[in-house]
Amino acid sequence: MLKTLRGHDCDRNGQCQVNSAVFSPDGQTILTASDDKTAKLWDKQGQLINTLTGHKDIVVSAVFSPDGQTILTASEDKTAKLWDNDGNLITTLNQDSCLTSAVFSPDGTKIITTSKDNTVKLWKKNGDLIKLLKGHNDWVNSAFFSQDGDKIITASSDGTAKLWNKDGNLIKTLAGHSEEVKKALFSPDGKNIITVSDDDTAKIWDLNGNVIANLIAHKLSVTTAAFSPNGKTIITASDDTTVKLWDITQQPVNSTFRHSASVNSAVFSPDGNKILIATTDKKPYSSELSGKLLKQVPYDCDIGKNCAVKTAAFSPNGNDIITTYDDGKTRLSNGKGDRLIMAINLHHNYNNLTIFGKNGAKFASFAQDDQQIFTTSYDKTAKLWDFSGSELKEISEYKGHKGVVNSAVLSPNRQQILTASNDKLAKLWNLNGEIITNFEGHKGAVNSAVFSPDGKTILTASADDTIKLWDLNGNEIQTFPRNPREGHMFDVNSAVFSPDGERILSASDDKTVKLWDLNGKLILEMKDLTPAAVNSAVFSPDGTKILTAS
Repeated sequence: MLKTLRGHDCDRNGQCQVNSAVFSPDGQTILTASDDKTAKLWDKQGQLINTLTGHKDIVVSAVFSPDGQTILTASEDKTAKLWDNDGNLITTLNQDSCLTSAVFSPDGTKIITTSKDNTVKLWKKNGDLIKLLKGHNDWVNSAFFSQDGDKIITASSDGTAKLWNKDGNLIKTLAGHSEEVKKALFSPDGKNIITVSDDDTAKIWDLNGNVIANLIAHKLSVTTAAFSPNGKTIITASDDTTVKLWDITQQPVNSTFRHSASVNSAVFSPDGNKILIATTDKKPYSSELSGKLLKQVPYDCDIGKNCAVKTAAFSPNGNDIITTYDDGKTRLSNGKGDRLIMAINLHHNYNNLTIFGKNGAKFASFAQDDQQIFTTSYDKTAKLWDFSGSELKEISEYKGHKGVVNSAVLSPNRQQILTASNDKLAKLWNLNGEIITNFEGHKGAVNSAVFSPDGKTILTASADDTIKLWDLNGNEIQTFPRNPREGHMFDVNSAVFSPDGERILSASDDKTVKLWDLNGKLILEMKDLTPAAVNSAVFSPDGTKILTAS
């Protein structure tokens, strides 16, 4: 997890709810909407940029315009509001009842609002009403433009979806569901429509209103659906705690994604290769299309709090994940679903502080006096911070790597710093941020680098499936394995010295942990410890036990 966004202030049945969270089109800022009657704009480091105040009731959604320069909010106070990025109100759009959604057209020149008054309104961006769309007999739950902006699809609690042209004239009513239609949206090419309903089904339609396929497999209400970017695959999520994957011809592509609680949302990554699932059991998951769980996205929930995941979404480049929870928090994680980077419990109002480098730290570790902390980052730097006082202060920045910095550690004598990077290098630095030595020789990313207990040698673990032992001048002493048949088959994620410095322990994506002597001879291989990659392995302080993490 990269960051928890804290700042919304509301109390609804003892909980503060964030109703939506989206990235800006450039992926650099985050917009949240909350029960506290506000929307908030944040940078990716979790710093609050602006609070949009003016609504008199719950803000149900907030979205960016396609160019990222304007913000649109929808509220239960019967209004939608248009804002600039500085938080200045541009105009207010009025409806006769609580709004359920508001969205921009793809070119950003028009706006659709949907309401519990059974109507849809089509607006110009300047706030002029183009047309009132009437025809639904119950709440309108959602509305979306086709990607070319020529058509509009609406979904209603009256059990129908309606297709309209860009001027707001009704083209076709899609009738076939026996219960409320929660959502309707276009395929990427605009030639098909999918609807999801409380009747436990999803349906695929052509633009003439003909049902192409009935997706019947869920046992409870279907809550959401999404097309893959190429339009050939569909995911559906349901209150029956499952997510299902389909092809456009109605055949399930792969196994069902089963969970222990209702699924609130499921979305594809921008490249279409992964699925992000949000459930009410507090755990967002990232999965492959095959149904294989890639990662449970980390979360931190106070005991006794309701931390059900409301929404989860990828950033435009797929490198980050944003999730909203019923406890009122918004959390930013990297797209791989990596662990919580670093949280410091300040024991003051029970707040937590998460520490980052400039563009979001990937990893953090304490220096030996526990008054300093290293952070390593996707901005290709490492930083040393001091938090002995009331503020977190940057001591030094270590620039020089050309790839993500994966780890940073302090030497035993506290005079040098060692970093490992995806640029296939480890680097030794002085405390002023000057490079002393480059350790060159790996053919893949260096996942970790550590000092020996006496500080005289360095050990690196790499994605090239090897471990290397070096002197402080950058000379290679030994490559592990000495015998190729004894080596790891996949990435080596970590390698550490035993407390006495006489043995080396390595952990790998090949699901094994190996114990070596300093000459590269294999002493012990631990297999079948886990069905997954072993991320790390460490010795106990006395060197008699080993702890693995997978």
